[in-house]
Amino acid sequence: MATLGRGIVNTLLAAVTSAQASAAFAVPLTRTDTGDYMENFTWQLTDTGSPSSVSCQLQGSLDGSNWFNIGAAALTAPGLQTIATTPLAFIRANLTTLSGGTSPTVTVLLIIGSEHP
Repeated sequence: MATLGRGIVNTLLAAVTSAQASAAFAVPLTRTDTGDYMENFTWQLTDTGSPSSVSCQLQGSLDGSNWFNIGAAALTAPGLQTIATTPLAFIRANLTTLSGGTSPTVTVLLIIGSEHP
């Protein structure tokens, strides 16, 4: 399983053409001495092909098997969403709806936000 990079834009889904979950990504520790995980994320969902319906969930997990929604996006206009959540060990995007348009695709990007002191 890949670990999210700090200070870079991470691609969770790249120009996918159907509803699907991304691979799971490990969230890096903020401090190895205490085992604290990052808890702030900013994600961006964009499309091509003018789909009529796009819905996506950002999901978190402590064990990499059981997933819970921590953010949602229904694309009406490109934009960013920032999520402050409890610390997570794993994260993924789950594109639940992609329909209409002409050969539509969706890309989901994520960057890890600042850590709390």
